[in-house]
Amino acid sequence: MSSAASADSVATVTPEPALRDTSAPIRPPGEPTSQQLESAPPSDQASGVAIPAPREKHPVANTLLVLPRLTARLLLTGPRYAAIEVDEYLENRSPNAFGRDVKATWRFGATFEVEQNLGPDVAVRVGRAFARETAIDGYAGYGGARGQSGGLRASLGSYTAANLRPVITFDAGRDMDRAFAGIGAPGALVVYDQKMLAGGAALGASSGYYSITASGAYDRTYNGDSSGKFVVAYNPTLAGFDETQRATATDLTFSYDSRRPSHKWIAHAAPSTGFLFRTTAGYTTGDATRSGSFKYKRAGVEIRKLIDLFHGDRVLSFGGQFDTLDTDSLPFDRLLTIGGRDRLRAFTRDQFRGIRTALIDTMYEWPLTQGSRAFVFYEIGGAALDAFSTVHMGYGGGIRFFTGSSTAARLQLAGSDTGDLGFFVQLGAL
Repeated sequence: MSSAASADSVATVTPEPALRDTSAPIRPPGEPTSQQLESAPPSDQASGVAIPAPREKHPVANTLLVLPRLTARLLLTGPRYAAIEVDEYLENRSPNAFGRDVKATWRFGATFEVEQNLGPDVAVRVGRAFARETAIDGYAGYGGARGQSGGLRASLGSYTAANLRPVITFDAGRDMDRAFAGIGAPGALVVYDQKMLAGGAALGASSGYYSITASGAYDRTYNGDSSGKFVVAYNPTLAGFDETQRATATDLTFSYDSRRPSHKWIAHAAPSTGFLFRTTAGYTTGDATRSGSFKYKRAGVEIRKLIDLFHGDRVLSFGGQFDTLDTDSLPFDRLLTIGGRDRLRAFTRDQFRGIRTALIDTMYEWPLTQGSRAFVFYEIGGAALDAFSTVHMGYGGGIRFFTGSSTAARLQLAGSDTGDLGFFVQLGAL
């Protein structure tokens, strides 16, 4: 029995596996051995495709093509290599060299405008934003109604939940063309020059569609006429002409403005629905070197309604404006005026003057492209010293192009019941 157990024990013993040589590299399945690689044909013959010998050199043709080839290479690859070099230079300075990941805070604008009787003018603006609602803008203008002018505007931020926004302005100009056609009843149209220096401050607050603004300003003004046409057509002793005025004004404006695009794909510069109500009250006091002291109160109201007729880009609007003063004993250039590119557009800017002005108008606008609109309008209004014994009718149309929240270009032509023809051209925006 013991011998049987011993035999079973011997029978179940298995031999140990042979040790594998771990120093030899492991060859993946399918990879050729070193002997197969040594005996393989050259790589240019391995595919079985015969490769032709190099062609003969053509020194004359290659010489003639050197310049065109070099020019094409520079045009195609030069900008890319230049950009790489600039980027490497900036990266060597710092990952944020020159604030490349910071939104640009400089802003620029320019306009070119043409108004009948006043001629063309140009203006440029340069501004810099520092924080939310904080910025300084400077502008300069030349020609026509702008004369030789410039100014600064400083927005000093927004504070509290009421969005209080203080603003300071400064403006100066000379040889600025202004139109005059009498007071009350229209007369001969003449153009005179104005020289002005003014500064002001305002504080506005807003909540939703509501806003209120209080402002104060001081100005020094002189009206003259180097051509002599004003003296020939009108009384040279007219209050405000050929004398220096100094005045201080305060104003309070309240408005409700819900005008807005009715669809999200429409730019903010093309509102298509909403309502505007604005009312202003002001008081001015001052003195003139020849005609003496003056003071007056002013009040005005404007109402406008926009109606979306189809998909937010066919818009009908209608509205009206009325302004009044409490006296006519003041310099002629401080009377209320009407006329120009937005009110009685067939006439020159500020052509009609009085202690009361009124305007009623309607306009229809429709799309030409995604960034342009055509419009037609009809309006009736005028200026008067007492009752509106004379009013004028105007009609016309135009095209405007816009981007974002501003009008980039505008062309407008208008006619009137008196046969006057007015035009206005604007390129650019401030």
